[in-house]
Amino acid sequence: MNALPAFPSLPDDPSEQNLLHSLPWSQEAETGLIGALLTHNDLIDQVADLLTPEHFHDQAIGRVFSAASQLINTGKQADIITVLGLLQEQSRAQGISLVWLNELTHAAGSARSVRRYAELIADKALARSFASAAGEVVDLAREHGPILDRIGMAQAKLETLQTASTKSAPKA
Repeated sequence: MNALPAFPSLPDDPSEQNLLHSLPWSQEAETGLIGALLTHNDLIDQVADLLTPEHFHDQAIGRVFSAASQLINTGKQADIITVLGLLQEQSRAQGISLVWLNELTHAAGSARSVRRYAELIADKALARSFASAAGEVVDLAREHGPILDRIGMAQAKLETLQTASTKSAPKA
């Protein structure tokens, strides 16, 4: 599993907030994958090598993925009741209800497509990390100091993304 660079909190400038809200993600892939996983726990084997909770744009879905993975990896059933119970035990159930989890299971994507959903989610997460790194590069360009040092720092940020994308690339 690959840790992505942390995505920054929302900026104070409203024009920059609009940019962050329009960053790439696929609600359909995220809900479809989680819905399928909650109804077919064995699908975790198809996605565990590609995804971490941080890959999900919707943080609530990321928390559900985390709880479901935890349950499945310890040999327990992950369904709407057990996942909600675990999230409540961990005080991480804010914004998550039994009704919402049930809706996710009804939005379940095809079990055959779960690997593709995971690839799409990972790609979108990498694109968001790229946008974040690009913003950091712009900030570096505005700073004072030796330009070659700043270019080196920018290259290091982008190389980190390149390494992450190479590690998470689908195996042929």
